[in-house]
Amino acid sequence: MKIRKYVTGITGLVFVIIGISASPPDYKGKPWNGELQYIPGKIIAAFYDEGGEGIAFHNPAAKNNGSEGIGLARNGKYEIGISSTRLGLDKFKDGTDLPADKYYVGWIVPEEWLNYSVDVKTAGTYQINMLLSTAKEATEISLSVDGVDKTGAIILEITGHVHTWLMCTNIAEIKLEKGRQVITLKFLKQGHMNIQYLEFVLKVSEKVKL
Repeated sequence: MKIRKYVTGITGLVFVIIGISASPPDYKGKPWNGELQYIPGKIIAAFYDEGGEGIAFHNPAAKNNGSEGIGLARNGKYEIGISSTRLGLDKFKDGTDLPADKYYVGWIVPEEWLNYSVDVKTAGTYQINMLLSTAKEATEISLSVDGVDKTGAIILEITGHVHTWLMCTNIAEIKLEKGRQVITLKFLKQGHMNIQYLEFVLKVSEKVKL
């Protein structure tokens, strides 16, 4: 078992990384609306792939929540809880409002996962940042690339409420090859969180090599 630690630039919180099993290797999904998401850059959580249950995503919940009227249905169905931020409700931990009408994934349960087809423009090591809210301690996620776990369990900082948000920096580092790949975001423990996006930032040391 492999264990690593990362420290956020803002809070100094230590994230413990522990090796876990990989996602299924075979994949038949397609990018949402036919458009790949790009790295370096932000992966918008609500724009997960098309392909249905067990292919593009897995939702263990007995009932889906949210999404109605949002306009991100797949084949006329809302498969994962999606909503959008509202002024006066969604705030950062310092009390300032988030921008309104930004899509996010919510109503998350343990063992749920989402796939994202991406095009990596530059090979290298990337720092991962994440705009999120977490209601419970010891909330855990992981990230896989083409079915191979690249981070292990990432323990996220608690924000205290699903509508209290935090920009977490450097939650993990991941090495990516150039070209099209599928990134899987898996929710391992707790749930009770929202996620707006994952940001992949090429490390400065990697930029120097270019």
